[in-house]
Amino acid sequence: MIIGITLILAVILVDWLRDRIQKINDRWFFREKYQLDKSLHRMNRTLGEIMEPALVADRLLSSCREVLMVDDAALYLREPETNTFRLILSIGEREFLPTVNIDEGLSEMMMRHKNVQRGISGSHGTHPKEQRFLRELQGELLQILEIDGTPGAFVVLREKRDGNTFSAEDLTFLTAMGQVAGAALHSAKIHRAVDRLNDELQQKVDKIEEQQRIISQLQTEITSRSDSPSSGPSELDRDSQEEFRSGMIRGKSKPIVRVLETVRKVAASQSSVLIRGESGTGKELLAQAVHENSPRRNGPLVRVHCGALAAGLLESELFGHVKGAFTGAHRDKIGRFETANGGTLFLDEIGDISLDTQIKLLRVLQERTFEPVGSSRTVQVDVRLIAATHQNLERLISEGRFREDLFYRLNVISITSPPLRERKEDILELSLHFLQQGAERLGKRITHITDSALEVMLRYNWPGNVRQLENVVERACVLAEGESITLAELPRELLQGQPTIVMDSKPRPGQGIALGNLTPSSREPLVPKMLEPAGAFREETGSESDRLKQALGTTNGNKAEAARLLGMPRSTFFSKLKKYNLG
Repeated sequence: MIIGITLILAVILVDWLRDRIQKINDRWFFREKYQLDKSLHRMNRTLGEIMEPALVADRLLSSCREVLMVDDAALYLREPETNTFRLILSIGEREFLPTVNIDEGLSEMMMRHKNVQRGISGSHGTHPKEQRFLRELQGELLQILEIDGTPGAFVVLREKRDGNTFSAEDLTFLTAMGQVAGAALHSAKIHRAVDRLNDELQQKVDKIEEQQRIISQLQTEITSRSDSPSSGPSELDRDSQEEFRSGMIRGKSKPIVRVLETVRKVAASQSSVLIRGESGTGKELLAQAVHENSPRRNGPLVRVHCGALAAGLLESELFGHVKGAFTGAHRDKIGRFETANGGTLFLDEIGDISLDTQIKLLRVLQERTFEPVGSSRTVQVDVRLIAATHQNLERLISEGRFREDLFYRLNVISITSPPLRERKEDILELSLHFLQQGAERLGKRITHITDSALEVMLRYNWPGNVRQLENVVERACVLAEGESITLAELPRELLQGQPTIVMDSKPRPGQGIALGNLTPSSREPLVPKMLEPAGAFREETGSESDRLKQALGTTNGNKAEAARLLGMPRSTFFSKLKKYNLG
């Protein structure tokens, strides 16, 4: 009886233990299967996305850590057309070598074996060279990733967390992961190549458009001067003949000649250039002249206006970013530094960049390397930097808004663009140049700037410099109804506060300054002529009533301003209006 009860209890206990062990095995198998399925699903998603090598490496190494229970692992990517493999990403506290070299013999051997396990005899990893290489990496297992038929990358794993060796199932899993990762890296390589080709094509298109624009302007200038006596070459032209290209810069005054002479001297160097000057003085044109006269003239000239971009966007614009680096980064983007490789990068308004961006810019100037936003990939560039600013950088340094070390890096060569008020001798040539451009653009026949309009332009101080002059002439071309620019087409700010102005009528032959009539004598430095005393009139330029009407029209009916424009006392002006029934 006792024996029977004992047997029954033993059977029950065995069944309970069997069920318990089965449940434990099921849970362990489910957990392992879940981790494997999750890793495979994650890596398969990688194939459907275009991502940087660092992101592919992150997914691959995360899968190895979860499934293979490895704390230390790394992925190395092969540098283009070399035998050097660079560390892309590593996990764990122990460090890995930043770069390793693999000779052709070892590369072919590892390509045949696909994976190498340390100290395991058999078909894989038996050659001493493979074992020696694995020991140098302090690894336990190495998996080759095939990219475009060659060993383009490899994963190295160190010992497992539980101390066990890697099983055949582990090798199968790592091989499958390696195939998916290799395909993803190959896709990323093709995507970057396509982006680079697109950027290069766009640069060429932009360069062709720029060249066509310059050719069109040069043809226009040659045509306009072919009928006029040519003046002798300037000192700069005689010294440099045709080898110096001044581009769109106009003027023969001493300040601009000195600046262009400095440009000619510094263009051949590789040093950074800082162009300083007020807004509108043509700093970008000076940067273009430096580039076009440098050995980098066949490379790209890339322009960035730093003040037009927020700090975060400027960093992405300069250094590029990878997909997912920040909200809105839907695809990888090559930065302006990488775009300007082999050429010149022009940073306008350098004083507006943030301190964080200044630090990264300083590193590029020192080491010629940088990392795109959100990437650990190091990019090396060969770029000459030209910066420009209208701000007082020394004051910004004292206020803690600009780094002193960056200032000295930028200020290797300094060029100051002179304001227009210091080169008024160039106003005539600049005005005719802008007049010609405006007339052609509008399809008008405008050939003259009258004497009195030119006198006002010569007396004005031009706080907006050459850019303001260009806008004034363009406005005058739009408003002009005849063949000349007169006082009536000039804006009020040029006329207010001026001495007595002789009002214009239609210019007679020989009156005013005309296109195609810029004689050698008129190319000499111009000194503004003294205007006539208050109350003086030229009867030959039109009747008194016409002059009163024109003054009223110029000032939009403001009688006080019209009287001041004509240099009359207001009481005299009002009496004349009454005399001619104008008021």
